[in-house]
Amino acid sequence: MSTLSQSVTQRIRLEHIQSLSQLATPPTLQAPIKTDLPWPVATILRNIILDWISSNPEAIKAAKDSQCMSPSPDVPNWGAVLFTLVESTAMYLRKDQDVFLAMKAARKGDTEAATRHLDNAQEDIDAIAQALDCKFVQLCDFAQQALDGLWFHSGAYAGVFISNDTQKPFAGIAFKGSSSIRDFFTDFNWQPIAPKKGLIWDAHTHRGFYQGMFGQFSGKDEKRIPFDIILEQLDSVYKHPTKLHVTGHSLGGAFATLAYGEFHQQSRGKHAKPCNARWRLPTISGQIDAICPCIRSPRPAMNCLPIA
Repeated sequence: MSTLSQSVTQRIRLEHIQSLSQLATPPTLQAPIKTDLPWPVATILRNIILDWISSNPEAIKAAKDSQCMSPSPDVPNWGAVLFTLVESTAMYLRKDQDVFLAMKAARKGDTEAATRHLDNAQEDIDAIAQALDCKFVQLCDFAQQALDGLWFHSGAYAGVFISNDTQKPFAGIAFKGSSSIRDFFTDFNWQPIAPKKGLIWDAHTHRGFYQGMFGQFSGKDEKRIPFDIILEQLDSVYKHPTKLHVTGHSLGGAFATLAYGEFHQQSRGKHAKPCNARWRLPTISGQIDAICPCIRSPRPAMNCLPIA
């Protein structure tokens, strides 16, 4: 896989702007409920993450050399664990106020201003990606959009870190964890729900997590589902096989688990390979392969899961 072309990056950005133009302006003071970290905290967190990277060059190199894979599910590659922890923590650096300004510009049809605000919104995440020698591309953003019928819930915010190494290419999908009142309402809506038939093995699932990933979010002219958007964007990014992992902290860990499960289910009975939890997913162009370590807890703190 070659590095992501500028044209593909721009097309994904324009699709995001189009999606933002569909959103209704939040009613409270015409601005979103503030969720981004205060400036000093965000700066401190960014510097801490950068220090993790610079202080552990051998672990980061081991992760890259293995394409964030482990020898087996029972033998974790701790370099890959650190790498994915960096990815998942970096997602908290998103700047919501700039996303709101991008939304306002998009609704006015000002694509240039919307692009500028989106660049500002993820500039700290971009800095982390650059330190990892990766390119960060946003996949979906429903963190401030209300789920149909549940105004005070949130959906998934996810992006992909794409390695610049063309000899050993890999990528990691990362989900943002809980950082707002909306997110906490999503966390607390724990009653089991039966999924739409055919999703995640028809297993009853935490209501808030399920709806944040597979629920319907309506804009002015269209209805969208976060998981479907992720599939669409991945399909446009990857035309050749590559190693892909998924990670997230807190609520992001839950979304990562659901995404992993649905990716795995969609490979079931087609090109699934049981060895080292390795699968192919025909839904995505080129069929993406992946192997990486898995860390689980009752409420996932961080997950790096094999999907493809």
